[in-house]
Amino acid sequence: MKQTTRDMPTQVSFAKPLIGEESNPGAGGKNNEDALAHFSLPGNDGAPFGYVGIVADGIGEHQAGEQASTSVVQMVKSALLGSSAGDISSQMIAAIKRASQELYDKAATNPAWQGMGTTVAVAAILDSRIKPDVEVERRAVEELQPGDSILLCSDGLTDQVMDEEIKSSVLKNRPQAAVKQ
Repeated sequence: MKQTTRDMPTQVSFAKPLIGEESNPGAGGKNNEDALAHFSLPGNDGAPFGYVGIVADGIGEHQAGEQASTSVVQMVKSALLGSSAGDISSQMIAAIKRASQELYDKAATNPAWQGMGTTVAVAAILDSRIKPDVEVERRAVEELQPGDSILLCSDGLTDQVMDEEIKSSVLKNRPQAAVKQ
């Protein structure tokens, strides 16, 4: 039987992050090929020791982009929830690579899925630090402080809305109100 709990210190406690989510096809009304998930990572005592957010954006010019993004989000979430304690950053990269290989294998046997593609961004908040991996590219982020905000989004937002407008909305609003603007 596979162990699904984490061997993390029980003295560390985390406040659940405030989360806002929104996904829509945008002004162009094209098919929405985004997928997202957010979930806690359970420790041995059942209390969360961290939180993970995933955003994937199916590549519009490729067939089956919506299936690709949904599949990647589901596979990465399943892999992280089913893994044991360890380096979460490395586990995220391994999960993304496995998901990529599985999509490649599916496309090889299903003509409707040939040429499918997706981007993916995964971030984990652990011990008050965030460890993001974007397209298996590591980037370090400063230590988070209470009240700090993290935005995971696809280019559907950043291609349409100026960075300063996004920043202003995130800083002035609670998460769900910010994503509705």
